[in-house]
Amino acid sequence: WEELKRIASFYDYLEIQPICNNGFLVDNGVVKDVSVLQDYNRTILRIGRELDKPVIAASDVHFLDPEDEQYRKILQAAKKFSDADRGCPIFFRTTDEMLREFDYLGSETAKEVVIYNPRAIADQVEDIELLPKGLYPPTIENSVGELKELVYGKMHAIYGEEPPELVR
Repeated sequence: WEELKRIASFYDYLEIQPICNNGFLVDNGVVKDVSVLQDYNRTILRIGRELDKPVIAASDVHFLDPEDEQYRKILQAAKKFSDADRGCPIFFRTTDEMLREFDYLGSETAKEVVIYNPRAIADQVEDIELLPKGLYPPTIENSVGELKELVYGKMHAIYGEEPPELVR
């Protein structure tokens, strides 16, 4: 316990994620079931409270909409991930969806980690200018055409002149 607190003390805030994000631990037999993952999140909450550090719920978004998961699976399969076909719904969730994800913590704690603590941290972040005044992003002549040519050229090199509709 003391070692966990020592490690956590380094951070400004702690993060918990929806259970599905670590569901592979259940699938691989590393933990018994989702209740263990819920207990992990409760442990992080307890550490945060003992250290007076806010705990936030982050969904670790990898794609915008649930149906976009198929593209992540394709990328993982291409990289030879052994569990590429495993579902992992790490899409952009609404506030209500996040509150439902963390309802096992109780309504008030779910609101704390989903709404109040993230808002408090966001309020501490100052506004910045992406490009300081007087600087402008570079203009690369014909960059759109060159990119299109590279992409379509590679597509035709791999799939020929009539690539499958899915590839197009």
